[in-house]
Amino acid sequence: MARAKTEKTPRTTSGPADITDDERALVERYCQTHNIKPGSLRYAGGREEWGNKRTVICLCKECGQERIVATSDLHWRTTAWCVPHSADIKRGRKTTKEAKRKLK
Repeated sequence: MARAKTEKTPRTTSGPADITDDERALVERYCQTHNIKPGSLRYAGGREEWGNKRTVICLCKECGQERIVATSDLHWRTTAWCVPHSADIKRGRKTTKEAKRKLK
């Protein structure tokens, strides 16, 4: 007997009811390096341009600009800054003393 093929569809809802627990766990884990915007966690499919990745919004440590980051990339410290500031930090130029200290 052959099984009927089912199409996999990404979640378009906010996910399970325990999203706040998941977000709280992320904030606790990355609070030293990242400024995660409260209520910004989206499950796979929550943001179309990110496909099936779980994402959060991080606020830049220099200017406060929002940056959407996949939760799988939060271990990279440069995701704590907006794209222009993280590029500067990677190249070691135009950075504040605080930003240099945090990368060490």
